[in-house]
Amino acid sequence: MNLKPKYIKSDDQWDAFLCLILFAPMCFLVILYEKDIIAQDLLGLYLTLKLGTTIVTGFFLYLASRNPYNQFYIFMASMGAVAYAGASEYFSPLYHYAYIMSMLGFAILLRPKLMTLLPAIFLGSIPVLYFQHAKEIGLITHGREPAIVDYIFISLEFTVIIFAIFEGFSKRRRREIHYRERFSLLGEDLNTFAHNIKSMLSSQFIINQNLQQGVESNECVKDLLKVQEENLEDVHEYLNNFNLLAKSDLEEVNVSECVNRALKLVNIPCESVQSFLDDNISISLVRQDFESILINTFSNGKKALRGSNGEMKVTLRENKLEISFPFSATYKTSSGIGESISRKLALKNNLSFDTDIDGDKYQTIITM
Repeated sequence: MNLKPKYIKSDDQWDAFLCLILFAPMCFLVILYEKDIIAQDLLGLYLTLKLGTTIVTGFFLYLASRNPYNQFYIFMASMGAVAYAGASEYFSPLYHYAYIMSMLGFAILLRPKLMTLLPAIFLGSIPVLYFQHAKEIGLITHGREPAIVDYIFISLEFTVIIFAIFEGFSKRRRREIHYRERFSLLGEDLNTFAHNIKSMLSSQFIINQNLQQGVESNECVKDLLKVQEENLEDVHEYLNNFNLLAKSDLEEVNVSECVNRALKLVNIPCESVQSFLDDNISISLVRQDFESILINTFSNGKKALRGSNGEMKVTLRENKLEISFPFSATYKTSSGIGESISRKLALKNNLSFDTDIDGDKYQTIITM
């Protein structure tokens, strides 16, 4: 039985989805157990609070599984877990343990920044401890005493979380640490080598394309140039393998400047491009990754424009970059890094990379 949805493309997405399938089913099991021992006059309030906080937390965990680096989704999921623990303690005992285990799982399996979890860490215990104190001094009289089933649930939650963390997170992170220690220096050298060679190949692609346009009457030379282009693409695809260990330094990047730089590098004629760019949009990401995505997309667009009367349209507004050009299924492969790697680079930088065919237009939409 495969629990992994089709949209899961990375380990980080899977870890967030693992949080969802651990949290939500366990909460629903507890609700099924407790609803029969809650006072009937409080059952409606109990179900509303418990189901509401479970569904809200599960919803944001689902969003985090689609975009695991979105700190807002992680923050909302952590606050949902705090609300769940506080609401539960109002009716039943021992939910401080549930809060602690939720924070433990979120901190390890999700990708939170320190400031994302700090509110839940510092404020999370307050409602649980307050309700426990209110029970001790008699302000809350409907709270029930802990039973053996409560401890069984706590033991089960602890076992499942530890097993999931060890089997999923710990083993993979140990492999990653070993891999990085062994290949970090080699990866940097190969990455630099590949980028230098690919920069030279870019000029060769442009020369090849210009020559093909100028020798249409000479079939022999044209055939030789096509063979050369295929060989260049094979070398380019091979070099892509060395770019997997690219630099990962984040910096504040002006999106409009990156777009103009990539258009200039790919050398698309100005009359073939309509651009509507907001110059004030900046985003924190790895510049090399973002420019690689743009160069790949524009390279595909340049091929599609060849022999076509259409044009490329580039629009940047608010948090969305849209690139459209005539749809063409005639070329065999891209002279760029490829759509699959572009999608992985986008996900790595907390971007959404989507493609669509709208009539005779091929659209690439990058959401920031």
